[in-house]
Amino acid sequence: PLATLPLVGVLGTGGTASGLVIQGDVIYVWNYAETSVSIGVVDISVPGDPTLLTVVSIPDLWFKSHYAYGESFFGMAAEGNRVMFGGNIGIIVLDVSDPAAPTALGRVDPRSYIGGVAPLGSGQWAVAWYQSLEVIEVDAVPVE
Repeated sequence: PLATLPLVGVLGTGGTASGLVIQGDVIYVWNYAETSVSIGVVDISVPGDPTLLTVVSIPDLWFKSHYAYGESFFGMAAEGNRVMFGGNIGIIVLDVSDPAAPTALGRVDPRSYIGGVAPLGSGQWAVAWYQSLEVIEVDAVPVE
C-alpha cells in the first residue's frame, strides 16, 4: 500500500492554481478565476509556512480575443530575472527582479498551442509550438 504523505504547508494563491514554476525560494503560480487570470507569488523559504508575497493581475486586454479564463498553462520556466508562462493564449513574460513586485513585460501571440518553454541562456528561450520549435529573444518582447 502507498503511504500517506504528510502535508507540510498550505496557502491560497489568489485563484484556482493550474501550474507553477519555482525559482530559488519563490514559486510563481498561474491562477485563473471565472473572469480573470493572475500569477500568485509565494515565498517558500520556510516550506512549512509559505507566504503570499503578491498577486499579479494579467491585463484583460491580453485575453479579449482568446478563451483564456479557465485555461491551463502548459509550459512554465524561470531563468535569471525572467519567468515565462506558455499556453493556448500565447506566452506571458514577467520580470521578477523584485519577486515581491513582478512586472508583466509583455505577451507573444500564439501561433498554435504551446507545449513547453525552456531558457537557452543570454535572454533566448525555446518555445515548442504545435508543430514547430522556435527561439525567441525575451528582452525583445514588446510591452503592451
